Amino acid sequence: MSAKAGKSPNLFLGVDYHPSFQTIAFFKEETGECGEQELNHSDGQAEKFYRDLKQRGTLSMNEGYRWKKRLFSEQGRAQLERLWLAPWASRRRQELLELLDRMNPTIEELTAAVEREARKRPEALRLMTHPGVGPLTALA
Repeated sequence: MSAKAGKSPNLFLGVDYHPSFQTIAFFKEETGECGEQELNHSDGQAEKFYRDLKQRGTLSMNEGYRWKKRLFSEQGRAQLERLWLAPWASRRRQELLELLDRMNPTIEELTAAVEREARKRPEALRLMTHPGVGPLTALA
């Protein structure tokens, strides 16, 4: 994801997010300075990075919060839609959200069918008692 950060019109950030770390790439348009940095979540590096941005008046999308699946909640989606992006990126975001809106009913229908099938099979129900094993994995 690449976005122009909030109040600082010349700082561009790209974030490659992983559960335990994230890689930040930046470009300062005014100076031409660019770089990359890996930030760990467990030791607070990522939180500090976003806190420092906020103190300088430069806001990023989530200011250090870990949204994960909550990004696709009503509140998370509203925040994603308010994020300032360059016109081409804004258009792409809108196209992808529209695609998600079209796909969700089909995904929900298929998910319900898989859940119904899993409930019919005692072995699948037993497998689903293990943390992290859902209906699809149990059926596989």
